[in-house]
Amino acid sequence: MSELTPLFDSADYFESRTRPIRGTGVFALHLLVQLVGMYVGVTLLFDQVENLDPALEREVMSAVSGVLFVSAIVLVIGWVVVAAVVHYGSGGSRTTGTFADALTVSGWAYAPNVVAFPLLFLYQWRHIQQVSFDGSDPERLVTEFEAMQAEMTMSPFPFLVLIAVTVWSVYILAYGVAETHEVPVETAAMPAIAVGVGSFLLALLG
Repeated sequence: MSELTPLFDSADYFESRTRPIRGTGVFALHLLVQLVGMYVGVTLLFDQVENLDPALEREVMSAVSGVLFVSAIVLVIGWVVVAAVVHYGSGGSRTTGTFADALTVSGWAYAPNVVAFPLLFLYQWRHIQQVSFDGSDPERLVTEFEAMQAEMTMSPFPFLVLIAVTVWSVYILAYGVAETHEVPVETAAMPAIAVGVGSFLLALLG
C-alpha cells in the first residue's frame, strides 16, 4: 500500500523521495472534480427554479465560467500557500527538504477531498432534488440559495465529513513533511495543524 499511496501510511510512503510520487497529479484531480462539481451543482440548482427569466438564467450561467476560472486560480494559490506554510513552518532551508517536496506532500493532502467528493456531491444532489425555488424575485432567490448552502454546510453529515477530511489531510501533511524534510513529527505537525484549522474555517465560511 505504501508504494502506491500515502493515505494510510504517509511516513513510510515519503520515507524515500526517490520514489515516483504524484502529488501534482492528485492536486490536479482535486482541482478538476471541484470545478466540475461546481458547474454541475449550479446546473442542478437552477433546474429546481421555477418562473425564472430565461435571460437571467443565461446571464448567470455565462458568469459561471468566470467564477470557475477565478476558483481555479484560488485553488492553485491555496496549494502553494499550504506548501509554503508546511515547508517554512517545519524549518525551510534548514532541513533536507525542498519546496518541491512540500508541494508534493501538499498535493497528496488533497486526496481526502477527492475521496469525500462523491459522498458530499450525492448528499447535496439529494438535498437539492427535495426543494424548489421561485425565480420571479431574483433578490429573494439569491437569499434562498445562500440559506440552503449554509444549511447544507452545517448539517451533521457534511460537517462530520469535513472534520474527517481535515484530520486525514493534517495526518498526510505532518507525517509526509516529517519524512521529506527529516524533522520530528511534532515539528511538522504544528504548521500542518495550522493549515488544517485554516482550511476548516474557510470551508465553513463557504
